[in-house]
Amino acid sequence: MGVRAYALAGALALLLWVLAGSQLKGLDPDFFWHLKVGELALAGQHPGLAEPFSWTAAGRYWLDHEWLGEVVWAWLFKLGGLPAVKALHWLLLGGLIGAVGLLIGREGARFRVAACSAAFIGCLLFPWYLPRLQVVSGLGLALTLLYLQAWNRGNFRPWMLVAYEALLIAWANLHGGGAIAGPGTLSIAVAVELVQKLRGQGRPGLRWLAATAAMGWLGLAVNPSTLQLPLFSIAAMIDPRIHEMNQIILEWHGFAFEKPFYVLYLAWICAIVLGLAAARKLPAPSLLAVGLVWAWMGFGAYRNIPLAAIATAPLWGAAVAHASRKAVVGLGAALAVALMALHPLLATRRADPLAIGERMPSAQALDALNAHAAGRKLLNWYMWGGEVLFIGYPRVKVFIDGRQYVYGLQTNRDYLMLATAGPEYQKVLAQYDVDAAFFPPEWPIMKALHRDPRWHTVFSDGSAELMLRAPR
Repeated sequence: MGVRAYALAGALALLLWVLAGSQLKGLDPDFFWHLKVGELALAGQHPGLAEPFSWTAAGRYWLDHEWLGEVVWAWLFKLGGLPAVKALHWLLLGGLIGAVGLLIGREGARFRVAACSAAFIGCLLFPWYLPRLQVVSGLGLALTLLYLQAWNRGNFRPWMLVAYEALLIAWANLHGGGAIAGPGTLSIAVAVELVQKLRGQGRPGLRWLAATAAMGWLGLAVNPSTLQLPLFSIAAMIDPRIHEMNQIILEWHGFAFEKPFYVLYLAWICAIVLGLAAARKLPAPSLLAVGLVWAWMGFGAYRNIPLAAIATAPLWGAAVAHASRKAVVGLGAALAVALMALHPLLATRRADPLAIGERMPSAQALDALNAHAAGRKLLNWYMWGGEVLFIGYPRVKVFIDGRQYVYGLQTNRDYLMLATAGPEYQKVLAQYDVDAAFFPPEWPIMKALHRDPRWHTVFSDGSAELMLRAPR
């Protein structure tokens, strides 16, 4: 096949990919509150820095670090509904997988090997198959690594710095919480290259790389939240209170062998290590250091695996470029075996409403909520917070939703006590004066409320149950 044939086949594959993604069922639970904020922004009613959607954290400082991404989603939703939003998402995801293939190929891997490897990494991007603004950070990280590759290969040009800074400014507003990955990754590379220079092995043009990293940190300030943005991102990694809040969400949990997706990621990292050992040749020190840091972060949190897979792609490229054909075939077979883990993985994901949002309340349940819960102190399931505020705002306010940081550690602890009907749930229930509850019927809190004569069910259809407390 010639270049034109490959380009035509790639364009056709991308078109089919986008069409398939636009029809994919399911939504991430956070999608709804992002969409509501975007709709308010388009109407000139963005809440700014004051939290407007809950009754437990009303008026608290809230950093909406992805406001521009929310506006884009709301605009597309207005034009073409969910298919339009999903089509853009899958277009970005396809571009991301293509960029990963380019990262692998530029390290010397053959085209077919790079393409197959990019497809495998696409499996590790599985958490992003439903619309999530995190895909912007994945694409931004891939382009950051391509920039670093160009610098390492001596192909850097000053115009690249300007283009990269423009990318980072957009990134900081589309998904600001992840934009720290850009200058953070380049800062790791600069630190390694400085050490190399002190050892007399430095590369020319280090000042350009350092300037890009420094300007990258300044570029984050273009977000309306200015200096709060990098502080927010750093705090999310080191603040023990935030770490405890994150444990509510499975995607923040660390490595465990009983999690199939982590086993797949472990197979990927092992294949890279074995491949580099077989090749007996390491990639550029800066790319190696970046890959090692991100690989470690992947084991620390489930949600970091896609980013870790992207950052380690150049290491895999170096491995398959310099290893023998026999070694490459062996590693390919090992990854094929690892792919067999996808079947139980997909089964697990289908059963996990936390991951893909399939366990959603019916339209009838939401209608009942709007009819009966307006003005009440509602206790809702964390995973339904986004949809409840999307449907009910401003009449119905939530107890909690996916923006767990705005609620603070104590409210998160209290939510867990209530949802699980913990030993002090009655005390906490009285403290908040909760008089409405909206959960799946099987949750412990609903079973506990059924035993309380003051509470009665006003709606239940198997998808959701709404209970109200009689007036005191």
